[in-house]
Amino acid sequence: MKKTSWICLFLAFSSLCKVCAQKQTVSTKKRIKEAPKFQFADPRPKFFQFTYQNLPSSSNLISTGGQAITFTDLKDDNRLVSAKLRVPLIIKGKATLIGEAGFKNERSFFGETVAQPVENPLKLNNLNIGLIGEYDLPSGNQLGFYARGSIRSDDLDINDGSQYSYTFSAIYQFRRINNQQLGLGLYASSAFGRVRVFPSVLYKKSISDRLILDAMLPKDVSLTYRVNDRLNYVAELSAEGSSYLITRATLDGYGALEYRRSHIGLAFGIEKLLCDMAGVSITAGVAQPLNAVLVEPGKPTRDRVWTFDQTFTPFIKVSLFAVPPSKLWSRAVN
Repeated sequence: MKKTSWICLFLAFSSLCKVCAQKQTVSTKKRIKEAPKFQFADPRPKFFQFTYQNLPSSSNLISTGGQAITFTDLKDDNRLVSAKLRVPLIIKGKATLIGEAGFKNERSFFGETVAQPVENPLKLNNLNIGLIGEYDLPSGNQLGFYARGSIRSDDLDINDGSQYSYTFSAIYQFRRINNQQLGLGLYASSAFGRVRVFPSVLYKKSISDRLILDAMLPKDVSLTYRVNDRLNYVAELSAEGSSYLITRATLDGYGALEYRRSHIGLAFGIEKLLCDMAGVSITAGVAQPLNAVLVEPGKPTRDRVWTFDQTFTPFIKVSLFAVPPSKLWSRAVN
């Protein structure tokens, strides 16, 4: 991302509450004609986003010893609500530093049971702050990093160090050649006593002037078709997951427990600007749960205490987002 683009982002952030631009006078056909032949998706970055999504539900709870609890009066209303804000902090020469703040609230309803290991419904929170850094090297390549700290639990307590988790990733992106870009990186995280480290690969390719392939492995792969500068169609295959510390566990013999869940999702969506600075994204897809377990903090998933028997689930995700004004963006990148 060009440094001047972050200057535009900063100006957009300061004027978000005042500006919603009028319709552009140039036709869609003319805008496409005048655009560069090859572009990566979403040339105007989202600096604010609010999202609602439903999650897979559980029909049974199975203990390590095979004991099963069948839920009754099951309500299929598990959901995730999140908000994210990004603001430029430093823009100087070849270096950029961006601040990020976010919040997630996840609600899982397990139905009625005789014995319950956790409160029902399970209300989980994730409060996080982070930094995103980029530095352009003389060779034309780019070095980037992402660092984030978060509190993830059913009862947010900034004085309880056991609720904290940390994430760090670094990536080396080679300069774009023949409308494609490659990056190699490393991801590391520490959550509730468990440390994970694995490599990551970034790949972007403009297949045509409207079709863009964007991959961040092993997390997600997306294909975006740009109808015009206000409308995108997106297909995505992604792996998603999260973990939270359960401080109010009611299972005999255990203090705090960790709730972990993950699933693979296949989704198709539409992304449209409603006015110059605000847009909506609507995505429909299916999620195949990989695991949803209760485990002692820091222990591997295979040592789970209880397993939630989640099933193949369709989902809907709706997002409202804000981007920099087109006129400021155009002046900044040209």
